[in-house]
Amino acid sequence: MLYTLGWRVALALGGLLSVAMGAGAAHGLSHLLPEQSLSWIHTGVMYQLIHLGCALAVAQIAPRSGKFWIVGSWCFSGSLYLLAVLPEPIRATWAAVIGPITPIGGILLMVGWIILIRDKRADQ
Repeated sequence: MLYTLGWRVALALGGLLSVAMGAGAAHGLSHLLPEQSLSWIHTGVMYQLIHLGCALAVAQIAPRSGKFWIVGSWCFSGSLYLLAVLPEPIRATWAAVIGPITPIGGILLMVGWIILIRDKRADQ
């Protein structure tokens, strides 16, 4: 089973966002953001691109894993992107809300890998 339109849009927009954030951090944002923020962007881009690529690779044999990777990458990387680009006063205010989303996203990414182990369709 391939992903529905909604899942494909989430996958494609995630890929687009990660490339835009990576390019932005390498060029324009590198002059505006502190090193810690650039590091968060780098980590987010790496995790998001890897997991979205994996979601594409298993679309037919293990779509459940892919769905966890799509949602997990949005939570994990998206929260890092937000923390990186928000101005300091706003980040300080919202860190308690946005910060916990990062480990939730990481857990979803790990669950996707566990589901891949257990997915019977991948054995066929």
